[in-house]
Amino acid sequence: MGVTYILSDTHFNGRVYPEPNYTDLIFDNWASIVKEDDIIIHAGDINSGKWNKVAERIKSMPGYKILTRGNHDCTTDEKYLEVFDEVHIHYQKDKVIYSHFPVNPKIYNCDYNIFGHFHRYPINMSDSLVRRYKEFFSFEANFTFCIEEFFFKPVDVNEFIKISYERGKLCI
Repeated sequence: MGVTYILSDTHFNGRVYPEPNYTDLIFDNWASIVKEDDIIIHAGDINSGKWNKVAERIKSMPGYKILTRGNHDCTTDEKYLEVFDEVHIHYQKDKVIYSHFPVNPKIYNCDYNIFGHFHRYPINMSDSLVRRYKEFFSFEANFTFCIEEFFFKPVDVNEFIKISYERGKLCI
C-alpha cells in the first residue's frame, strides 16, 4: 500500500460549509491527490444528502476506502460496503486509532487518536468541545481533523500527526 490519507465530516450534498461547491471541491481534491494504491480513511459523517446520489461518486474515487461511522452515517453497513472496502466504528492502523468521536488511544494500545466530529480545533481543556472527554483527552494524542482547515483536501496522516502534535503543545 501507498500513503494513508485522512478525511472527515465531508457531509456531501449538504449545506454544512460556507463554500457553496464543497462537495465537488472535495471530490476533485480526492481524485487529484489519492492514488489507487493509497488508503483513505474517512472518519465519519460522509454525507448529508441522499446516499444514492453520492455513493457512485465515492465508489469511483481512487484508493482503498475505509469508513469509521459518524453520527450522521445512518445507512446500513451493507450499503456502505458497496462503496467502501471496510466499515468500522473504530479503525486501528500503525499505532493510531481512527474514530468519529474522540477516544482514549491508550485503551487501544495506540499513541494517537485521529477523529472528526468537532468541525473546528479546540482551544484548550476548558473548550466546550473537549470538556466531556476530559478524563482522557490530550492535545498531544487526540487530533481532530477539520476539513475546512485543510482546504477540503485529504491529508497524509503522517503530516497531519506532525502538524497536530506541534499545535497541541500550544494548547496545553
